[in-house]
Amino acid sequence: MHLRFPRGTQKPPLGALIDPNHPLSRGHMFSLLFNEGFDHPQPVVSGLAPFGMTDGGPSTAWVSNQIGYGLNFTAVSDYVQIGTGSAWLPTSAITVLCIRRKNDATLRASRLFETGTSGSGLIGAHCPYSDGVVYWDFGTFSAPNRLSVSGLSFSTVVPERWIFTAGPAGSNIWQNGVKVASQSTAITRAASSTNLYVGNGISLTAADFQQINFFAMHSAQWTDDLCRWWSSEPFAHFYPQPSLRREWLFQGGDASTGALASSSVGGQFINSGAGGGVFIA
Repeated sequence: MHLRFPRGTQKPPLGALIDPNHPLSRGHMFSLLFNEGFDHPQPVVSGLAPFGMTDGGPSTAWVSNQIGYGLNFTAVSDYVQIGTGSAWLPTSAITVLCIRRKNDATLRASRLFETGTSGSGLIGAHCPYSDGVVYWDFGTFSAPNRLSVSGLSFSTVVPERWIFTAGPAGSNIWQNGVKVASQSTAITRAASSTNLYVGNGISLTAADFQQINFFAMHSAQWTDDLCRWWSSEPFAHFYPQPSLRREWLFQGGDASTGALASSSVGGQFINSGAGGGVFIA
């Protein structure tokens, strides 16, 4: 039995795995855990998708905020590229999850993520655009494939949790657990061999100034209940990589130190106190 991560609001450590049986793993394709200390975000991939990832832009730097570490995107060339010709990206149902913090209140003509194409193969979101409107595109730039919402506020202090869904049930935009836009017409997109760019899209000349803590894509259109659940516990379906060492809990032993008087098995005691501890072989 795997050791499940105890708190779904806390980003899991490096080497984390995903529980395929957890409801929040429905349709999971890949997740990017932005953990400081490595050159790239750490991908967690499900299935046999031809996943590939490269970083663009030397100015991308690690930052720390209330969710933990993330990457700071401040130039058009700052992006994480997913895929090498991503014809495997969803065409009939999709859920995109992102935790990000906007660095300032300036509105810019930039994208939170996008495929490097326009027209019927597009997957992308302005969050927001220079007019202050959030646009979610799955297919073309016109309704019903384009969903938009205006009048939202954006925190430059607390990272925000965004969800974008599209498919047979229409499309939705969620911000911090609240459905802020929806339409009910079923939509699809054409298959495309272009890549996905996260952070700042390369097809525009303007960059946003934002920090990204988490990004994931699912090939299923999530229900409202799943969207609410993820918004409150975005890491509930992750767990740390189990240790290859054997562990035993014990009680008793020396009353003053908690250590066993003697042992014929090699190993060590961790955090042993009076009357108990953990032995690792």
